[in-house]
Amino acid sequence: MAYAIAKETRHNLNADKILKMMIFHELGEIYLGDIAMPDKRKNPGKYHREELKSVEKVLSGLKIKKEIVNLWKEMENQKTPEAIFVKEIDNIEAVFQAKLYQELNLNKKTLHLFKDYALKKIKTIQNKNILKKIPFKKSKITLKEFHNLDN
Repeated sequence: MAYAIAKETRHNLNADKILKMMIFHELGEIYLGDIAMPDKRKNPGKYHREELKSVEKVLSGLKIKKEIVNLWKEMENQKTPEAIFVKEIDNIEAVFQAKLYQELNLNKKTLHLFKDYALKKIKTIQNKNILKKIPFKKSKITLKEFHNLDN
């Protein structure tokens, strides 16, 4: 999805770099899984370190390891336009997944919060517009209340 959007609408971005980042950012989830947003928020530094260890473990022994780790770090650090774009598209994809869960009647009470969370994280107008077009049924629980459920 990110590659196609970048190629079609974001000509100022390096689409090939975006494609690599989208693929390589998943490496951190091989050993940890795809951690849900509330869990990441509890201790983001620890999660980041564990995810980096996972990336390095997956790539151990490969000659291309340094290049891939650097791309992964660039995406995580959110300092370049490509890295920001990739992170935003990753958030949009999570909303699409939550929308599917909602349509399947899974956890109806909190799924709209994926969209609320992503809207807070996404800064570019083009990606906010994509996200706003995804219809969601709202429940009464707020993002703040959701983060306090475990407390």
